[in-house]
Amino acid sequence: MNEDPRGTLRRSSDGGLLVREFRGDKLGWKLVPSESEHCVFYGDGEIDRTWLEWPIIWCPDSTFHEQDNIRRAQGRQP
Repeated sequence: MNEDPRGTLRRSSDGGLLVREFRGDKLGWKLVPSESEHCVFYGDGEIDRTWLEWPIIWCPDSTFHEQDNIRRAQGRQP
């Protein structure tokens, strides 16, 4: 199962966003497509696994080394 902490944000190359969050007592991902303001929640078992390969652009519990990868994904130099 996915280990990303709540609040993790991933972005696709076309601008779509995935946000790790709770809905009630269910942990999953909120998908915000790049062409729409409408979002859809997917539980961990429902998520398309290829979306979890999108770069992380924000992670509240990132270690020092993970922060470098996040800055690169944001287009900044570490």
